[in-house]
Amino acid sequence: MPATLTMVTGTDGRVEDPSDVDDFFASLRQRDVPSTLVVHLHGGLVNESDGRAIAESIEPVYSAAEADSIFVVWKTGPFEILRNNLHEVLSERLFRQVATKLLRWVAGRLSQSDGDKAVFASPLPDAGLFDDAGRLLDFGEAERAAEGAPAVSDAELAAFEADVRSDLSLRRRFLAAAASTDAPDAEPGERAKAIGEEPVPTKLDRHILDLVSDGADGSKGLFPGWFEVVAAISKIFVRVLSRFSRGRGHGLACTITEEVCRSLYVDHVGVLLWETIKKESADAFVAADRGGARIVNGVAGLAATGHTPRLVVVGHSAGGVYVCHLLKHLQQRRDAGTLPDSLDVEVLLLAPACTHALFASVMGAEVLREIRVFNLSDERESTDSILTGTPVRWLYPRSLLYLVSGLAEEEVDSPLLGMMRFLQAKKADGTFRFDGDATTMIRALLGTQGTDNPRLVVAAESDGAQQASTSKTHGGFDEDGPTLQSIAHVLSEGWQL
Repeated sequence: MPATLTMVTGTDGRVEDPSDVDDFFASLRQRDVPSTLVVHLHGGLVNESDGRAIAESIEPVYSAAEADSIFVVWKTGPFEILRNNLHEVLSERLFRQVATKLLRWVAGRLSQSDGDKAVFASPLPDAGLFDDAGRLLDFGEAERAAEGAPAVSDAELAAFEADVRSDLSLRRRFLAAAASTDAPDAEPGERAKAIGEEPVPTKLDRHILDLVSDGADGSKGLFPGWFEVVAAISKIFVRVLSRFSRGRGHGLACTITEEVCRSLYVDHVGVLLWETIKKESADAFVAADRGGARIVNGVAGLAATGHTPRLVVVGHSAGGVYVCHLLKHLQQRRDAGTLPDSLDVEVLLLAPACTHALFASVMGAEVLREIRVFNLSDERESTDSILTGTPVRWLYPRSLLYLVSGLAEEEVDSPLLGMMRFLQAKKADGTFRFDGDATTMIRALLGTQGTDNPRLVVAAESDGAQQASTSKTHGGFDEDGPTLQSIAHVLSEGWQL
């Protein structure tokens, strides 16, 4: 009967029960014949209990294919933290007031006709921004038409700055936010007393709060740092329009949300949090007591005793980052002569969150025998809101991968392997919009459509025993029947169509 192991990892990829890992690989070394071993890395939106539930639901699929399995489960859900933090930020009235002001001005610029693009744009009124039900209107065509538009003029920027600077309601919201916090060496409530505003809890970055609180006079709604805050918001206005001009926007609301968070809330939701998550995956291989290293050593131990397994790795979402590091370290072991050339890796990735740069760094590894990537179409990715079921969904109606690409990676609109946008999108002249070296290499390996290469499956666009997926959401792949059947087919029948 196939063996299975759920390996729970915590800080720095350390294994919660290392003896279980040793016992698992020891049992495989007792087999008369080498096994098929599946290493499954679930997505980062789930914590330990949900990760265990995923393992229990998928294990029968692997067992039916006579495959042993290791499920790597995170103690906490890294993307769950990112999503929750984003929800907290977008729920702030201060955030929504800043975002709405930007929405009016950016939509006003985007709504100009082609012939008017160089003309000063006025902010749109609510009637031009929302429908009768209060839903944000679709500016998709205007966003696409904005590509190549001129930069914000000095006159336009001055008008925007004047609008922000004269907004007393917005100034008081910043003051109330600053009143809710104290400097590290201050007495509790000292800022609130000095500012004279009723405190309103906030997730604003510390440097913004310090700007607001220094010399603030709540009775007049004034503070010396207001002009610097105005300048910061004005830079957001310029960056958002620049992204649309360069074809790097993520939709009106999402682009504004990403840029406001990058400027005002990056300590709570942004690059630092995602870098920590990625570091956890890398650190899982740096010492023998870490989870990734234990898998590599366990596989090497099997090979050393004549039990070289057929190794199949399945990675979903953040698991794709872990898979890249696993490939890197297995290749290093092969190069060092501690893994035989007969040890190959077959990889199945489900909406992977790794960047094109990271994947391109390992896609040429000799240890990588075959790969297949299952992705959502960009149309589905654009409507699969990470904040579904919340009142602030309208401020970020796109998927987790859009959020990682636009906010969490250091490069804005960073190409991710799990996003069809970066493989398919074209300019008006028919050339690919994204043509960096890594992206070009990946496009050559995978193709651009689910039907032109069996290495790429686009959910609901491909079919066949090995190429079927009907997942409608980023998180749905590991519970989608056709996707799991496609994986089972690879395990039982191999890769040939």
